[in-house]
Amino acid sequence: MLLFLILVIAAIWDYLYRKIPNWLICIGLIIGWISSPYSIFERVLSLFILFIIGMFGLMGLGDIKLWMVMAMFFGFIKSCYVIGLAALLLILHQFIKNWKNTMNILTISLKDFWLTKKIRIFDQISYAFSPYILISFVILQVINRAC
Repeated sequence: MLLFLILVIAAIWDYLYRKIPNWLICIGLIIGWISSPYSIFERVLSLFILFIIGMFGLMGLGDIKLWMVMAMFFGFIKSCYVIGLAALLLILHQFIKNWKNTMNILTISLKDFWLTKKIRIFDQISYAFSPYILISFVILQVINRAC
């Protein structure tokens, strides 16, 4: 329930200001670290992996830090499912909103990766990602409860 509240605040803040406040991340990390059922090794490894991902600039740092909070609460693997579904929801939403531009970006990205084996970094300020994280978290929690 506490993680849900953190995600709601982050989603609203990110939507309004395109930034996730550090005070929220700090509170989430502290509570998540204290209440985590995972070993210290697993928690530190999760933070290290996400720090490395953040260094490559594939996501906004606020989103990476929010991912770290989720990893503290329910583990790295489950948090990857949330992020993966959030990315799919973002692509689907952007495709519905502006399919031509989305197809152009996907085509450029895939061609660049295929030819150069490098990932093209696009501007991440144009959208808030944490609302997609919140929605995917809720979807996966509903599915988890139903099964």
